[in-house]
Amino acid sequence: MNKFEEKITALFEDENALNTDKLEALVKESVTAFEEIVKGLSSTDETVRDESKKKAERLRDSLEKEAYKTLKSLHLDPKELESFINDPNNFSKEDWAAIQKAKTDLGNQTKDIAKEME
Repeated sequence: MNKFEEKITALFEDENALNTDKLEALVKESVTAFEEIVKGLSSTDETVRDESKKKAERLRDSLEKEAYKTLKSLHLDPKELESFINDPNNFSKEDWAAIQKAKTDLGNQTKDIAKEME
């Protein structure tokens, strides 16, 4: 487990300690991690590409695992969370803007990673 994966695990260990600032920081670190993965996937060195694919898979697995644990502990299913997150009335204007920017940034990085992994 690398440092970023450890941060993901630590962040979600105590759902009472979660807050918008911590989640926003996680999103920013995720974007940085995705950028590094995309850069590695674009490498001409096959070893670097293979390691970047492995990093992408480990990151996905870590995020999925922690999301599942958090949803379970909060007694939510993914559709309930999605509904909550997609309702701007649940957030301040600033938080909503930050969430929308993060979704866009992560969406773009995900597309780049998928394209590079083809």
